[in-house]
Amino acid sequence: MRKKIPVPAPIKKRASRDLFRIMFTTLVPLFRDFEYHHGEATKLFKTHPDGLHRAFFLAKLHRLASVAWMVNTTVCRASIVKTMDNYEQSLFAGFEVAYNAKNVAEMQRTAQICALLNGGMGCVQTYITKHPVFYDTRLNPSLLITTPPLALQLLTARGWDLSDQFVAHMSRLEAMCVQDLQMMAVIFVPQVNAGTKFITKVMDDAVSDYLEVTLRQAQQSENTEVFLHTTAACIHACSTFLEAVIHAVPDRPPGVPGAVRVDSIKRNLHGMLLPFIAEHLTLEINYLLQRYDRVIKAWEIKQNEEREERKLRALNEKLSGAAFLKTREAARAHKNKALETIRTILFAPLALGRTVVSALGVIDDGPKKTVSPFVEFGITDTLTGETLQSNLSLDLCMNFVQHNREALGRVLVVTAAFHAPRLRDNVEAVFVPVLNTIAQHVEIGFKRALGTMQAIPAPSRGATSIDNPEARDAAERATLEFFEMIHLGDVIQQMLDVYYSQDVQPWVNSQDFLAPHVASKKAFERRLDAHVAAGMEYSLQVTAVQVEILLNKQPADDYNSKAPPAELALVAPPVVDVVTTKTTQAVIQLLSRYGKLLEGALDNSSLTISLTELGTRVTTLVVDHLKTLVISQSGALVLIADLNAYYEWASCFHLPSLRQELNALKELGNLFLAEDATGLADMRQAIVRAGRWRIEDLQDLLRQRADWSKISKQLDGKECCIQ
Repeated sequence: MRKKIPVPAPIKKRASRDLFRIMFTTLVPLFRDFEYHHGEATKLFKTHPDGLHRAFFLAKLHRLASVAWMVNTTVCRASIVKTMDNYEQSLFAGFEVAYNAKNVAEMQRTAQICALLNGGMGCVQTYITKHPVFYDTRLNPSLLITTPPLALQLLTARGWDLSDQFVAHMSRLEAMCVQDLQMMAVIFVPQVNAGTKFITKVMDDAVSDYLEVTLRQAQQSENTEVFLHTTAACIHACSTFLEAVIHAVPDRPPGVPGAVRVDSIKRNLHGMLLPFIAEHLTLEINYLLQRYDRVIKAWEIKQNEEREERKLRALNEKLSGAAFLKTREAARAHKNKALETIRTILFAPLALGRTVVSALGVIDDGPKKTVSPFVEFGITDTLTGETLQSNLSLDLCMNFVQHNREALGRVLVVTAAFHAPRLRDNVEAVFVPVLNTIAQHVEIGFKRALGTMQAIPAPSRGATSIDNPEARDAAERATLEFFEMIHLGDVIQQMLDVYYSQDVQPWVNSQDFLAPHVASKKAFERRLDAHVAAGMEYSLQVTAVQVEILLNKQPADDYNSKAPPAELALVAPPVVDVVTTKTTQAVIQLLSRYGKLLEGALDNSSLTISLTELGTRVTTLVVDHLKTLVISQSGALVLIADLNAYYEWASCFHLPSLRQELNALKELGNLFLAEDATGLADMRQAIVRAGRWRIEDLQDLLRQRADWSKISKQLDGKECCIQ
């Protein structure tokens, strides 16, 4: 019958003296036997055939032999040490046989015996030494570095293949190491921390040298983007690898005994990478600015070459470039489609293993024609604003954002791995350049479009340009292109908002109004609003001048039709054709065309402000124009029809402020229809009380009545009751 190990009973309160007595009386007979025997001949090996028992007592005896408590302690200690060494060697041999046979149960038992004997590090070293990753060149390319004939095989990779090969290598290592860590968690006890020692050895022998050679090869390349991309991709692969091995064993999360600890690994990795990442942020921003500059110059050269062709095409196409601004629904549909495309591109995962968006030409392996992503997603060239490609480009701004997103992804990887406290500052440093670059591009485009509008001779009183179809089309085309730019400027601003909320805002404090990225974003929005306001003001001025010219061409007798003779009136009552005049029809047509452009280009708030301002200016121009005409009582009916036409135009936009303005204009027609002074005085008093018109304005209008000389004396008598 197997003798059990005399382990003391788990008594809660037992005196240390009693514990020592029990253990001492058990060990002394075994200890004295080593004075005469060693190895298999000892009493310990004869009475305890189980390996766990032997290891337990050998470890206790070794500790007991550390104190010279008897005369022959030195002889016994030498015999115990020799027995432990021989037994340990036999355990290592058995562990190696079990490893070759993939016998996990035998490896586990042997590792437990070694752990009781001397801590178990010998079995861990045997497992690591036998692992193929440390001698098989197919699993460990680092071995090629020290083998000159084979070194060329590792150095044949160039460009983007450097990062691809390293990422593939780390992926294979990750899958293999996760499997090994799960097996090691079964084999070894947690106290030996075998997983940490294994991963440390893997990083030192299978990763560090290969990583250094890869980065140095990328650094020596002529393409800065290759180096930046390779650095971020390699660091991301290493971080992913370390994160995977930390959580390889679910029942050993970080912090518990036996969990993989990578703090020292990260420190060593950072020390090795420091020469490559010390100036990473500065190099990233400088390359980003250089890339923006190259893209802008290439785009400008292309647009200069195509400008003459567009001019010739514009002469043959009459306002055909604003298909998406013809109606408000079409403008909204275009904007929604463009934003949907932008979200599709920006929400796509940012790959660090090669190209991100090949359609944008981000990574170009050779001469090939890049296609606009908006065309690929169903938005035609016409919808992207073909007529204003020389001023503003949605594709170009999308390229800027995508380039910035790539740089941001690389900076996030490098900063999060080694400089986490500087994450917010580095994200801001990368995001601000795209704001400044797009703001500069938008500003140049708007200034150029405004200059084009101002270069066209503005109509003036007595000019015939309003009657010249070519001049009128040129002015309308310039205004149309500016409205297209307003539309695309709004899309660009929303594109930046989408990018900011998706990729930037999670890493920064958007509530800090002193932060550089918040200040730059607000500055961009203010500059865009200022350019839009300047162009809108000029277009309103041009439209107001055109309205004034049309009004000045109105015949003087439109509102001063002569009444028929009295004898003829007795025979047949006069018939007045109450229809709007041709002048009013021309003005309404002009205002309708301009209003539809505003609807397609502006949002609700801006549309309300612009149309209300237009209504105010039209009202002022009409009132000033009426002060130059003589209006008869019969002509007042035609005037009222014209004023009602203005109000109907305003009602089409469903804006209360615009309807209120034109309604006040419509009320003025009744001043010329009243027959007696009493009714006229009451009517004038009611209009003044409405608050829109002053008594002086109404007095000037009343002087234009055809019968003013007769009714003025009667109206003067009513002056006291009015005031």
